[in-house]
Amino acid sequence: MLVDPAVARLKAEVPDLSGRVDTALQLAEMIGQKKLPRHTPAAFVVPIGQRGGQSDIASGVFTQMIEHLIAVVLVARDQTPDGRRALAAFDTLLDAVIAAIARWAPGDEIGVFRFISGRTISTAGGAVVHQLDFSISDQLRILSRPTNFPLAAAAISARPTAHWCPTPRRTSQPPKAGQTPGTARRHPRNPPQKTPRNPP
Repeated sequence: MLVDPAVARLKAEVPDLSGRVDTALQLAEMIGQKKLPRHTPAAFVVPIGQRGGQSDIASGVFTQMIEHLIAVVLVARDQTPDGRRALAAFDTLLDAVIAAIARWAPGDEIGVFRFISGRTISTAGGAVVHQLDFSISDQLRILSRPTNFPLAAAAISARPTAHWCPTPRRTSQPPKAGQTPGTARRHPRNPPQKTPRNPP
């Protein structure tokens, strides 16, 4: 998470905020109630997305550069219709916020925060709302298994199965000498017994 470290960083590095730094949850609640912070200037740290960069895969490791983006939404009250006094006071505050977040990294990311852009969102309702966008680079690393493993398994399973077929046995003997081919001698199962003669 980048929001909580950024909140702590602003509280410590920007005295003009006097600790009035919250997250997107408090900002969403105020917008839903159509209210402004009671004490200003105030800041809200909001995560605004991620952006993928160049990717590569080598030795089974997928790597990709990722940019994490956050916004610091600043709110300051002013009694003039167009917020001229608040905008003038914002110059010092904006510089302090940018100096606190830019070139800083909250953890073991491979990059540091850099300032992207800033714009005034609203000057209505007696307050100026200004947004500052920052990004920080990090690297995604995923161990990946070989992509050809399912194809290899499918190729193995698609191989034809070999079946063993015994050689048919020969049922006839080659003809003997003097025997007509294609005929076989028949051997009776129970040959007749010779009756012995009575002795004289």
